[in-house]
Amino acid sequence: MQSLRFFSLLVFFVSIRCGAFALLGPLQSWQIPILGYDIRDEVGGPQNLGEEYRWNVPVITYAFDSSFVEFFGTNGERAVEEALGMITNALGGGVSTLSPLLEEFPLRGKNRNQRAAMLNLLDLKTYALGFILEEMGLAGPEKNSWVLRGRSITADTPPVTNYLRITRNFDPIDFAPTSYVNGVFYTSEVIQISFNPEAYDAFEFPADPTKPYLTSAASIIAGYGPGGFPHGGAEAGEYFSSLTRDDVGGLRYLLSTNNVNMEDILPDITGVGSTSIVHAAPRPGLNKISFQRFSKSDGTLNNTNTYLDTFLRDGIPQQQQLRRTSIQPDITFFASDLGTCESFDTEHRFSRRADWLNGIDTDGPGIIKPGIQIIFGKIGLGPHPESYNPRWGSFDDSTSIEIFPAGPSYQIPNTFRLTPLTNETNSQFLWELNGIAGVDYRIEKSDDLQLWTSITNINATNGTFSFQFESSRSNSNSFYRALRN
Repeated sequence: MQSLRFFSLLVFFVSIRCGAFALLGPLQSWQIPILGYDIRDEVGGPQNLGEEYRWNVPVITYAFDSSFVEFFGTNGERAVEEALGMITNALGGGVSTLSPLLEEFPLRGKNRNQRAAMLNLLDLKTYALGFILEEMGLAGPEKNSWVLRGRSITADTPPVTNYLRITRNFDPIDFAPTSYVNGVFYTSEVIQISFNPEAYDAFEFPADPTKPYLTSAASIIAGYGPGGFPHGGAEAGEYFSSLTRDDVGGLRYLLSTNNVNMEDILPDITGVGSTSIVHAAPRPGLNKISFQRFSKSDGTLNNTNTYLDTFLRDGIPQQQQLRRTSIQPDITFFASDLGTCESFDTEHRFSRRADWLNGIDTDGPGIIKPGIQIIFGKIGLGPHPESYNPRWGSFDDSTSIEIFPAGPSYQIPNTFRLTPLTNETNSQFLWELNGIAGVDYRIEKSDDLQLWTSITNINATNGTFSFQFESSRSNSNSFYRALRN
């Protein structure tokens, strides 16, 4: 049997690193399954500084496939657009207008709606936010606080397996490698995460167990759950109301006009007033990106945007007027049956497809290729909201919760209450239950608040149910309660 020995690369800094972002791009030659890459529903791997992939058009178009509209309806469309709005609001007038330390953004953007958790609902808005950040070039920073870079087996008896761990997270202020994310320091241990194929990974966790886990919105899709099983970083009932400081730090790095990369332009771009345009050239970040819903014009799928492109020639900034005419959206949202959950994987919840266009180096930097597909799974439609598979919903800190597939919203009461109304006779009481419409409840009785006996089952069809049952007035130690089945 092989024994394991682990190496870490540790770098100490005079200043304290309190945050980090990670960059996403195509898998590199060393990012192989045995080191924990490309073994699940992943679209790429973590990139080094200078190897990032980003958008170099100022307007990203999006659309909803008919499958999404049929399943999620207009309320689902609104939830996705709220996610896009979170990014737009964070970028404001452009990343150049953000404060140097990004102190205007919180370290925690994730909240919990206990009633949505009780109903086992995943927030559609939150997962859409995670997808979009991923498709803008960000990877989950918690998962990439430590990554495996290499593996070797000695000729000893017994053989010893050595792993080289490195950091693929970067401080949003000075871009130094760090294992902090939103003020939480992460350590790691190498664990086996798959047997077929054989795969290992540096499993991250907070060094201080009292600190929160998976705080960044960029980790909504590529996070870790209990036991090291990869899944989304937002559980049932959890939702994001804003980006965190480190999420915005990553976007600022990608879009900064000081970040100059060798990039080409997209094939659907032409010149305005000139047929001679500069293609591959050093280009700075755009400073700001906006989202535009893909529209139909005169019966044809067509979106046209004109913008001023900046590039460098011999180190001197130059500009050209460009026009982009798109015949398909950059990002399309779908809904589909993605199969069943056979383990703790998340392929039954969502899927996506992304592609990249390289610059002069096959390992980046490069640009993100349009035609992205984001697919939300339809599974989880059991007869009860409490079924094992989660369902999609849309919620915040209010009591209004949307449950999909498309249907009317309803108000979740603050609690369900069992109330005695009137005394019909000396032994009969009229009771009223206020609860959740369509949910089954059971009424239990106890004489000592320890041993409870079920006396009836009811269904609050419209949220309120009135009923009678016998209760002796002479027994002062009778207690009653309502519980959900």
